[in-house]
Amino acid sequence: FIPGILDLTPELISELNTLVQLNFTTPAILAANPDAVAIYFGGVNSQTMYYPNVDLAALVPPDFDITQRPWFMAAAPAQNPTKSAAWSDPYLDAATNGLIITVSYPVYDSSGRFRGVQGMDVQLNQITSVVGNLKIGETGHAFLLDKNKRLIAMPPAAYIDFGITPDDYPLGNVLDQAVLTKLSPDFSAAIDRMTAGESSLETVSINGIEHFMIYAPVSEVGYGLAIVVPAQELLAGATE
Repeated sequence: FIPGILDLTPELISELNTLVQLNFTTPAILAANPDAVAIYFGGVNSQTMYYPNVDLAALVPPDFDITQRPWFMAAAPAQNPTKSAAWSDPYLDAATNGLIITVSYPVYDSSGRFRGVQGMDVQLNQITSVVGNLKIGETGHAFLLDKNKRLIAMPPAAYIDFGITPDDYPLGNVLDQAVLTKLSPDFSAAIDRMTAGESSLETVSINGIEHFMIYAPVSEVGYGLAIVVPAQELLAGATE
């Protein structure tokens, strides 16, 4: 896709001919990674290569400016002087009915000039499924939150612990203060520390029952993974 306001200069034509070499690698990457929904490149002049081919020109306005998209700006020099990967907040995709996260990475040429951003949309369904199916002991389980207390993976038992339902708080929603204040003070405080990137093993009260809670960060994307198990289950063997 090229915005209608751009002149098709020889320099731009040369760059597009270079970008077309993505045809030799990108479709294979998508095929080998079913969780990858789309891979794309946005240049500094708003030229865009998008895989799979969804006829982008029919989906966006003629003056569509890729450089103003949040994923582009997050990786561009102004917001990303360290030239590192930028991860978006998870969001619910209407087409796939699943959580999506976008990772974007800046592209520089050999002279150090910023040329654009490579992006990829990834479904979190597999991560959600893996975490949701973790079982520890008889009733222990795991859940995953991001740094804003957004639900990434929440099995039914975790919803019960928080006193909420999937209908009211589907994946991708943020736990608001009204929910957190209903939790025991020690459980709520542990959630705060977990989403702040800390790790610990603590004893907390959940619905009046003592639980062991261990949590640790998934630092690259700013998530916190927690496992909770009723203390009685883990201590039963020792008591016997």
